[in-house]
Amino acid sequence: MRTRHGKGKHALFPVIGMLLVALFLSHCSSKEEKRDAFVKKGAALLEQGETKKAILEFRNALQLDPNYAEGYYQLGTALLKDGDIRGGYGGFAKALELDKNLDPARLEMAGLLVKANQAEKALETIQPLLAKEPGNPRALLIEAQASLVLKRPEQALDTLNKIDPDMVGKDALMTYAGAYSQTGETGRMKEYLRKYQEADPDNPVPYLLLTNQFLRENQFPKAEEEVKKLIERKKEDPSFHLLLTKLYLDTGKKDMAEAEFHRLMETYPEEPAYVLSYSSYLFKEEKYNDVRDLLQKGIERFPNSWKMAEALADIYMSQGNADEAIKTLDAFAQRTTDKEILQQALIKKGDALAATGHWSESEAVADRVLSDAPADARAHLAKGRALLRKGAFDDAIIHLRQAVDTLPDEPQGYLLLVDALAFSGNQELAVDELKRGVKRLPKDPSLRLALIRYYQRNKDWENALNIINEGLEQLPNNLRLMVQKGGVLAVSNKPDEAEQLFKQIIDTYPDENAGYIELGRLKLALGHPEEAVSLFKKGMDLKGDKAAPVSLIVETYLRSKEPDKAEAFCLELLKNDPDSAFLMSMLGNVYMAQEKYDKAEAQFKAAIEASPQWEQPYYNLTALYARTNRLQEAAERLEEAYAQKPDSLRVGFTLALLYENMTEFQKSIKTLESLVEKFPDVAIVNNNLAYLYSEHTDNPDLLKKAVDYAHRALDKAKDNPHILDTVAWVEFKTGGTEKAAGFIASAAAKAEKDPIIHYHAGVIYDKLGKKDTAREYLSKALELGLKGDDAKEAQRLLEKSA
Repeated sequence: MRTRHGKGKHALFPVIGMLLVALFLSHCSSKEEKRDAFVKKGAALLEQGETKKAILEFRNALQLDPNYAEGYYQLGTALLKDGDIRGGYGGFAKALELDKNLDPARLEMAGLLVKANQAEKALETIQPLLAKEPGNPRALLIEAQASLVLKRPEQALDTLNKIDPDMVGKDALMTYAGAYSQTGETGRMKEYLRKYQEADPDNPVPYLLLTNQFLRENQFPKAEEEVKKLIERKKEDPSFHLLLTKLYLDTGKKDMAEAEFHRLMETYPEEPAYVLSYSSYLFKEEKYNDVRDLLQKGIERFPNSWKMAEALADIYMSQGNADEAIKTLDAFAQRTTDKEILQQALIKKGDALAATGHWSESEAVADRVLSDAPADARAHLAKGRALLRKGAFDDAIIHLRQAVDTLPDEPQGYLLLVDALAFSGNQELAVDELKRGVKRLPKDPSLRLALIRYYQRNKDWENALNIINEGLEQLPNNLRLMVQKGGVLAVSNKPDEAEQLFKQIIDTYPDENAGYIELGRLKLALGHPEEAVSLFKKGMDLKGDKAAPVSLIVETYLRSKEPDKAEAFCLELLKNDPDSAFLMSMLGNVYMAQEKYDKAEAQFKAAIEASPQWEQPYYNLTALYARTNRLQEAAERLEEAYAQKPDSLRVGFTLALLYENMTEFQKSIKTLESLVEKFPDVAIVNNNLAYLYSEHTDNPDLLKKAVDYAHRALDKAKDNPHILDTVAWVEFKTGGTEKAAGFIASAAAKAEKDPIIHYHAGVIYDKLGKKDTAREYLSKALELGLKGDDAKEAQRLLEKSA
C-alpha cells in the first residue's frame, strides 16, 4: 500500500507540472492577445477620428503591459492628435527608452523638439537613425529644420540636397524657402514658395510669406495680388476676405481699407464677421459714436449673434452707459435658446453691474449661472470678484481659487485672488500666488506689473528692476513695462537713465502720450515746471490717457503759484467740450485753490449734474463745504452720492466719517450698520462700528456686538494698531480689563506717536491698579498733544495717582 501510494504520488508530478506550464503559457498568450487587441482597436478608433476613445484603449493596453514600447508610441500619437503636445512627447520618449530601435518614435520626438526650438537636442535624437539610414528622407528633413533653427542655412541646404528628389515633399520645399531666406537669396526663396503653392494650393502660409516679402521689397501691387489669390482659394471663409483690409491698414491705406470693409458688408449682408471687424477698426480709431451706430444696426440684422450683442454692450460700457449695456444683454438673453451662450450673456451682465459698483446684483447674476452650471469657471470668477468687493475675503478666495485652477491662463483670476489673499491678511500667500501667475503667464504684463508694484511698495527697487527686465526680455519694448522701469529708475536716484528711457519711449511710440507724460513728471520733480508743461501739452493731442496731461498741467500751474494760468487753461478746454464733467471738476479745484468758493461750488454742482454716477465731484464738493464750515451741506451731497451708488463702500464710509465729525453719532452708526451688512469682512467698517458702539451706547447687546465686530476686524488686520486699540477699548468697556491690557500694550508699541492710544492704555492700566505704568502712558499722551475731554481726564488721573 505504502509503495503503491508513493509510486502514484510521484507519477502525478509530471502531469501536474505540464498542466501548470500549459496554463501559464495559455495565460501569457491571453494577456498578449488582449494587449494587442486594445492597440488594434485604438488604432482603428484613431483612424476614425475618435481620439479620446483611442487614448483609453492604448492606456488599457499599457495597463496590461507597462513595458510595451509600441503601446507608448501609439499613445503618444493619439495624445499629439488630441492637442496634448507635452503628453505626446512623453509617450514617444518612453517608447524610445524601452526600445532604442523604434524609429517612428524617434522621428516624432525629434520633430517635436524642432518645433519647440530645441534644435541641438533634436539633432542628438535623430543622429542614431541617420547613422543607420543616411538617406532617410524625414530624418534628413528634421536635421535640415534643426539647422535652420540654429541659423545655419548652408548646412540646412546641404542636408536638403541629400534627400532623394522623388521624396521631396512640401515640408522640404518650405524648409528650402526658409534656408534661402536666411542666406538672403530672396529669388530662390520665392521660387520654392511658388513650388509649395503648386504642391498645396489651399495652404495660406506661402501666400502670406510672399506677401510679406513683396512688402519688404516695396512691391505693394504684387503683395496685394498674393492676398487676392489666397482669398480666391478661400472664398468660403470670411476671415481670409479680411486679410485685404489688414494689408491696407498695415500699409497705411485707410481709405482703401474702409472701402473694402463697406464692399464686404454690402456684398455679403448675411455675414456678421465684416460688421464686427469694421466696428473693431472704428473703435481703434476712437470713432466711438460710429461704432455704436454700426453695431445698433448690426444687432437689428443679426439679432441672434452673441458677438454682435457683446460688442454693442462693450461700446456702451466704454461710453459710461451701463444701463444701455445691460438692456442690450437682457434683450439678447431673452432671444437666445443656447444655454452656453446665455451663461456668457449673464456673466457679461454681471461684469457691467460690477463696473458700476452694483456688487450685490452682480453676485446674484453669478449665483444664477452657478445654479445651472456649478463648475462654470467664469461664474466663479464673477462671484469671487463680487465677494471681494463686498469684503467677504475668505469666501471670495474659495471661488477665485476654483476659477484660477480651471482657467490657469486667465490673468484676472490671479489678480483678484491675490487681492483677496492680501486683504485677508495672507500677504505672503498673495505674493506667492502672484509669482505663480507670472511663471505661468510670463508674457502677461498685468501680473508682472502687480508684482512690480508689490516690490515698489516695499521700496525693493532691485527686485522691481529685475522683474521689469525679465518682462522686457519676454515683451521687448512693452510700453507699460518701459514706463514702470523709468519710474523705478527715477525714484532710485537715477534721473539720467530715467530721462533716456522716457525719450526712448517717445521715439518708439511717437503716437502715444505716455513718454511725454512720464518725461514731464520727471522734469517737474527736478524743478523744471515750464519744460514739464510743454511736454504735457504735447501729450494732450496723442493717444493714451486723455485726463492725465490735463490734470498734470493744472497741478503744475498751481504748484508754481500760477492759478490764473490754470484757470485760463481749463476755460479754454471747456469751450471745445462744454459738457465735460471732468473739466468742470478740474476748474472747480482751480477755484478752490484760489479760495473762490462760490465759483468752485458752481463747477462741482455742474459736474454732478453732467455725470451723477461719478463720485469725484461729490467728494470735491464735500471738501469745499468742510473747508467753509458747511458740514450739513457736505452731508447732503454725500447722501445724494450714496443714493446713486448704494453699494459703494467708499461713499458710504466717507459719509459715516462725516457724520462722526459732525457729532451725529447715531447717523454714523446707522450708516456703518448698513455697510457692515454689505461688506461683512471689511476690517475698517467693523472697527469703526465697534468703536462707536463702545463710546455711544450703554446697551449690553450692542456692546456685545462691539466685541464681535472688533475681533472680526482684528482677524482681517492683526497688526493694525488702531484696530488693536479698538479691541482693547471694547474689552475694557465690557469688563475684560485683563484682556484689554494685552491688546493695548501691543497697540501702543506699534503707534508710538498716537495720543489717543496712549490715553486708552493709561486708563486701562489705571483700572488694573498699575499706577506707574498708567502714569507713563498718560504723560506720553499729553506730551503727544491729547486734547479736549480726554486731556482733562488724563490730567485728573495723573493728579489722583500722584
